Amino acid sequence: MSDRIVRGLITPIRALGLMWHVAKGVLIVAILFPYAKPKERDVLIRRWSLDCLRILNVHVRIRGDAPPPEATAVMFVANHVSWLDILALNAVKRVRFVAKSEVRAWPVIGWLAARTGTLFLRRRHPGQLIQVNRSLQAALKRGECVAIFPEGTTSDGRTVLRFHSGLLEPAVTSHSLVWPVALRYHTSDGQPAAIAAFVGEQTLVGSTWQVLSQPALHMDLHFIPALAGSRHDRHELAQRTRAAILSKLSAGSQLLAPNQAASSLDRPDDCSAAA
Repeated sequence: MSDRIVRGLITPIRALGLMWHVAKGVLIVAILFPYAKPKERDVLIRRWSLDCLRILNVHVRIRGDAPPPEATAVMFVANHVSWLDILALNAVKRVRFVAKSEVRAWPVIGWLAARTGTLFLRRRHPGQLIQVNRSLQAALKRGECVAIFPEGTTSDGRTVLRFHSGLLEPAVTSHSLVWPVALRYHTSDGQPAAIAAFVGEQTLVGSTWQVLSQPALHMDLHFIPALAGSRHDRHELAQRTRAAILSKLSAGSQLLAPNQAASSLDRPDDCSAAA
């Protein structure tokens, strides 16, 4: 039996597994969240994200110094390639994301995103940016961790688009750490995996099916040393974080060097607290 036929049989099975996992996420949020403590919610989100990556057969490797469990009041800044970025980051460290307002209207996914703390930004509306920044600043001052994608859109992962500095202002005013993260997708032999990119006119369903149809995808999360938000203005932070991320992506062959430290993404140790 050819590989194409095998994939043709396996992909729908994996799709059913993913649909059940999404449904399970809805049940978790609807039934358990109202009674769960914040830390228990964080564990549930991390575990759900990690299990989702396993269903999708996305293998995540962590490079650099990943944030410790006790890290608080951190703004993670990453390049944006795919909806998979959100799953991977949440599987490492529970964070609140900023997403385009259109995501809120996505069936099921938009509801899940809203109920798990995502902030929605209507682009090209300055008043919305002010409101979202106030929410980000309040979250950081409460010790929560947040994540932004300053490109404002996705790319094919081969480069990094210009960083918009607007969403970095809360890290400056709250004196929070700004932690750059370089995200890179590749095949098992180290070649760029363009199939992972969620770009152009592609739909979420179409992108998901493409990912499901692959035998496996590999992803590197390279955590770059953090910057002190209080020591830079938002424009400097945008320039510095983009340069750091671009440098790591440009050194793709070094990211895959076997002699460099890397760790696979495992189920959180504290998952038992919410089991």
